Amino acid sequence: MGYNRRIQLAYDVPGNWQVLPSDQRYSIPELGDMTFHGLVDGPSYQCGGATLVGGRAVSTRVLAEDTMSRTAEAFFDAAGANFYASGGDARNISLDLDEPRETTVEGYDAVRLSGTVRLPADGEARCLPTEATMAVLVVEARDDYVVLVASADSERPAPSPEARGDRIVPRIVESARPVRG
Repeated sequence: MGYNRRIQLAYDVPGNWQVLPSDQRYSIPELGDMTFHGLVDGPSYQCGGATLVGGRAVSTRVLAEDTMSRTAEAFFDAAGANFYASGGDARNISLDLDEPRETTVEGYDAVRLSGTVRLPADGEARCLPTEATMAVLVVEARDDYVVLVASADSERPAPSPEARGDRIVPRIVESARPVRG
């Protein structure tokens, strides 16, 4: 289970995903001065002498300065480029977003945005996935939003572990829940 104690959000992840220490942080510079916690990495695989992970889930809190839908879109764009840019180059990445969908999370208003990240199957990115499924969940809190970003490979050159992002990511996002304690 992924858990961000700072924002009291929990989410279920597959058993072969690695929950990282609670003090570990992650940032996406394109989103400004914000830190993600509750980090969980998907299963790792070897390719081209490097160890890569087949998915990621991160969460944070952000000021409610825009609509939940636009916030979800901004996080999807920035996280998609950050998670999958080979050597920091996001020019070859294609992001296909579905329409944001209004929902609730245990009575709290929320927006969910899902989509696909596509990468070229050739060149330097030969070890990266050619397709990944990603979703962003934005939950309204008092004066801010709680944001969960989950992504997992759907297609990749490395055959193992199996790439099942299209099944895994929806389950992670649907399991998100506040935890008081």
